[in-house]
Amino acid sequence: MNRIRLHLALSNSNCQRRFAGFAPYKLSDLAYPSGSSNMDICVFCGNPIDADYIVDDATYDRVCAETLDTLSDYFDDLIDSAVNLPDYDVVYGDGVLSVDLGPVNGMYVINRQKPSKQIWLTSPISGQKRYDYILPPGHVTGHWIDQETGETLHEILQEEMGQKFRGQSVNFLMLPYTSQN
Repeated sequence: MNRIRLHLALSNSNCQRRFAGFAPYKLSDLAYPSGSSNMDICVFCGNPIDADYIVDDATYDRVCAETLDTLSDYFDDLIDSAVNLPDYDVVYGDGVLSVDLGPVNGMYVINRQKPSKQIWLTSPISGQKRYDYILPPGHVTGHWIDQETGETLHEILQEEMGQKFRGQSVNFLMLPYTSQN
């Protein structure tokens, strides 16, 4: 059985920008190259995705642990200096980071999903998101990207936490494994 997985703009970092305004490819629009039965393709340009983007288990484990550790530390620092959050709690353990910002602001859960090599986010604002670690060929580090929207984990946290921590300096984009690094 043939299999095609659709991805956002992984074959070319400028792909999504170049094709802004165009509708992504539909599965019925795509054809397999001759002799190919399995492939990953970009939904914007239809080009095959280089296999170098796929990370091994050891890389995923290391990057995921480092990402969750740094997010946990950053949330601790951010919340400790917050003046507008009377009720809060940050708990991290066993691959699950829970950030409770109280009854008004809600709870965020960020957790690892080893079988799919993803990090999942549950947010009171944006709902559930799934992030894949993308390591482009020739790069030392990659970033966590939502394959449906093209947004990174750190970008969505920056946007949402900026709303929660008004008047306070918030910069998730300076952490490791962001699209900025």
